[in-house]
Amino acid sequence: MIRCFLLALVACAALGSQSAYAVIYNWVDGVDRIKNPSTAGPWTYGSKASLSAAFVPMRKSVFTRRLDDLVFVQWIDEGPGANLEFNLRDNFAEDAYGGGRPANSLTIHPGAGGVYGALRFTAPTAGDYTFNISFTGNNSIVAPSTDVHVMINGADSYSGAVNAIRVGEVLGAGPTFVPAAPIHLNAGGTIDLAVGDGGNGHGFDLTGAYGYIERVGGAVASVPEPACATLAGSALLVGLAQRRRRR
Repeated sequence: MIRCFLLALVACAALGSQSAYAVIYNWVDGVDRIKNPSTAGPWTYGSKASLSAAFVPMRKSVFTRRLDDLVFVQWIDEGPGANLEFNLRDNFAEDAYGGGRPANSLTIHPGAGGVYGALRFTAPTAGDYTFNISFTGNNSIVAPSTDVHVMINGADSYSGAVNAIRVGEVLGAGPTFVPAAPIHLNAGGTIDLAVGDGGNGHGFDLTGAYGYIERVGGAVASVPEPACATLAGSALLVGLAQRRRRR
């Protein structure tokens, strides 16, 4: 009987130690092929005339088939040409300008005149958020020279540069940004991934963005949850029944 009860308590402890509120948001999993903002996740596809300028949603590109008939989703700011592209196939794709797009990936290209390509995450609920975001150089003819940023509620909180060329399917290394501690966002708070031209024009500046944003939190249960209490009670009943049968 004691053994059954102890096993039930161990199972309850394992369940109680799980964070009930951790949710991971990945922009490739959440991409929408038609709607902006996405209906499949908290993402909006856009551009910014400067880092301090307003975020402007992009429109769906008229291109549906490019890159040797590889089907992908492109959102574009028609005037300056800033764009976000999602390669949703399971194979690497390369265009005539040396731009490479790994399978199931996002690439961001800045536009003319210093315009930034930007992906916006909008917090669906208030909470503590963390992220792991990396940028890469995706051009193989000329090394990209982009400035990359992670902006929290419009503030440029993390910034770096991508200056590494791609060799074959090996992407040029760029910076990775991870906050030292979770960041609190109210519902509607934003995290933007922004890619600029590095101040020297936007040619050959295709840049990859990889990673995730995660809502964290949820205290470890200090008392048995109702399901655990039921499990422990059932273990006691089983133990008592076994004890009676032995008599």
